[in-house]
Amino acid sequence: MLSNSEVARFLSEIKQSCTADQHGGQLHYARTKMIEMGFFDTMPESAADPHRPCPVDWTAAQIAIFDNGEPAKGRRKRNYIETTKTRLGGQVKVWTRDKINFRKAEQVAWRANFYLFSREEIAGVAAQLLERKQIDEATVAMVGDWVEAAAGAGDGWMAAIPVLRTTTAGTRWQKGHIITVRMVDGRPDIMMLIGPDGLHIKGRCWSEQTADGKDLADNVMAQMRLGAHDGFDAWATQPFAK
Repeated sequence: MLSNSEVARFLSEIKQSCTADQHGGQLHYARTKMIEMGFFDTMPESAADPHRPCPVDWTAAQIAIFDNGEPAKGRRKRNYIETTKTRLGGQVKVWTRDKINFRKAEQVAWRANFYLFSREEIAGVAAQLLERKQIDEATVAMVGDWVEAAAGAGDGWMAAIPVLRTTTAGTRWQKGHIITVRMVDGRPDIMMLIGPDGLHIKGRCWSEQTADGKDLADNVMAQMRLGAHDGFDAWATQPFAK
């Protein structure tokens, strides 16, 4: 039997090896093997397949809109679209539990960044991502359907395909998902997150403060907090509508 110090040394070597693996595959493998061996039952929600679709059984969601200023223009004209350099963007966080400590990052079940493009631009972005094989035909069709529908829904609509970025599994554009935001007088109004299996998260009540009453960071225009039931009404910016 190994001594405690020997166990600690082996675990330290595994941790160092996982940290050195920039793609994160070794950490995911180590967690999987430890579950198989009975060290613990399940992975943290934030580590269990970070590229899975946004869960339809969500219980709480938080959306922040960023204003990063006008992107710097390069000296040479490019023949492609800068898919991650936009003035407006944001981040979505989704939880799937009923009792949440919102300060614990490991309880976040799904997290994605997004970069907003106008209704006129988003189809070109989708076509470019398809050419790079970063999304599929179905996602391009989904974007096309939205562009057509938004044409008759007034001005100010913008859209994005979410981007999942993790230190353990790299970066991936999220197929089958689209985020839409209507801007009115330079401020966000209606927001929708649409995804597979009937996923539809929608709201329009924003706040310029966090849930604990602190001002948002300088580049954060507004934050929306939604609950899938009225148990989160004290935290949410928009009460649950039964």
